[in-house]
Amino acid sequence: MGANNLNLLSPPEQFGIVGPGIYRSDMLQQPHFSYLKQFGFKTLVMLSPELPNRVTTNFIEEGDIKLVHVGMATWKPTQPTTWRPVSEELIKEGLELILDYRSYAGTKARYVNEQFIELFDLDLVTLPLHLPAWFIDQQRMLAEEEAEEASRLQ
Repeated sequence: MGANNLNLLSPPEQFGIVGPGIYRSDMLQQPHFSYLKQFGFKTLVMLSPELPNRVTTNFIEEGDIKLVHVGMATWKPTQPTTWRPVSEELIKEGLELILDYRSYAGTKARYVNEQFIELFDLDLVTLPLHLPAWFIDQQRMLAEEEAEEASRLQ
């Protein structure tokens, strides 16, 4: 088999599993499309303010993938200009859609972004009516850990 016949699979940078059927990555590029096709994605959520390039747009359209571009509507400088790098609305929507910044940012993490996420007002987040199983499991484990800690301190 010649080198030209090899179909290389190249995942996007920062690609990882968030939960069953939920993945995240850095911006998509053409070399990633062969790899991504095997997942049969139905929805792509973009948090970036940039528009996808023409090649990526074609990939989305050809794959009949729904594009939810949260970044276009909510990624704007805060008014008046503050230390906040992004709007609270973007963080709120990102958290509602699933956000695990530090695990995937790695060496590209920005301290000011991490600080803003840590200080974000979680009361702004609205949980969906039907929570995913992984979220319910996580909440249960957290409650168990808190109960163990409380009983240990008594």
